[in-house]
Amino acid sequence: MGAGPGLYLVNDYAAGGGTLLGMPALYAWAVGWCAVESGVIIAAYLTVWKSES
Repeated sequence: MGAGPGLYLVNDYAAGGGTLLGMPALYAWAVGWCAVESGVIIAAYLTVWKSES
């Protein structure tokens, strides 16, 4: 696995006031993963969970 956004949460980057795109690192990381998970749910809804009628 390569370095990802979680890399900014180690070595006290977030605790030291580090930011990503102007947002606190921890907040940006959480919002990013919520967007990814929402995308997966929407994709599943549109493709997998179709009504059988």
